[in-house]
Amino acid sequence: MLKSSEMPKAAGERKRIVTILLALIGIVLVVFYTWCTDACGRVSGEVAGVKLSWAGIAFMGLVAAVGALRRESLVFLLSSVGIGVEAFLVGYQVRTGEYCVYCLLFAATVAALFLTNFSLRRARMLLVAVPVGFLMLFFGFTADPIPAYAATTPIPTFGSGPVTVRLYTDYYCGPCSSVEKAVEEALAVLARGNDVRVTFVDTPLHKETSLYAAYFLYAVNGSSDINHALRARSLLFDAAREKIADREKLEAFLRKNGLSLAPFDAGQTLRSYNGLLKEDRITTTPTLVIYRGGKRETYTGTTELLKGIDSLKRASRRS
Repeated sequence: MLKSSEMPKAAGERKRIVTILLALIGIVLVVFYTWCTDACGRVSGEVAGVKLSWAGIAFMGLVAAVGALRRESLVFLLSSVGIGVEAFLVGYQVRTGEYCVYCLLFAATVAALFLTNFSLRRARMLLVAVPVGFLMLFFGFTADPIPAYAATTPIPTFGSGPVTVRLYTDYYCGPCSSVEKAVEEALAVLARGNDVRVTFVDTPLHKETSLYAAYFLYAVNGSSDINHALRARSLLFDAAREKIADREKLEAFLRKNGLSLAPFDAGQTLRSYNGLLKEDRITTTPTLVIYRGGKRETYTGTTELLKGIDSLKRASRRS
């Protein structure tokens, strides 16, 4: 049994171990963040020219080192600055509507560090440290890519016919890939003849698809040429077949194949896609939705989808 004089020392040792473990957990979370290719890929940036991932590793490494040296006041100061930093970054995710699970877990780890090392006698540090952390990000954070909305309509649409057509596909969906060329070429003919208005809606049933959806939007940004859109989609399906899941490798693949890209903050359009998915009650891909005569027609699966395309062709020949 510990003597009363030894209890504070034992509590301090436990606090030191917990601090080091939390810092190591934070480093692991940053490593997973760098591998993330869906939402996390859109919640990225730099602070004063330093990537958030490297800044996070350096921060947690410093916390672990200071904790190992039993500098509790300095650990509390660092974690207080971290609270200010994470307040900005979590707020940024709320504002943009793009959430990264590893970023949120990292923020929770910083909060746990703060609570582990909190004491009332150090509370005055908060008045300076938290605002400093927040202002560092407020003035020094640069999102990657830099937010800038497209000059085009929020959702790229091709053709100006009286019939609205939405094609829901996933680049990693085998059935979508098998019918992609025939279906999209048929829709292109109808769009060029101004029989239909076509919207290609990328449906993120696989985690990688969110990244691919953003690059499709980069490809059609500022362009109303459906041939360019089809070229982009064909290359993205090819990239999915090759299982390219890294942002830099995907961009290199597209540029190598001659596809021009105009990056912008695609968050607004991707959120608009969510509205379409709910409106059309999409649960699987491929799905074709047709609005004509005040009615909605839904064709799901490759066989049904081809039937929907045939019905559009027949209507076009009659008109």
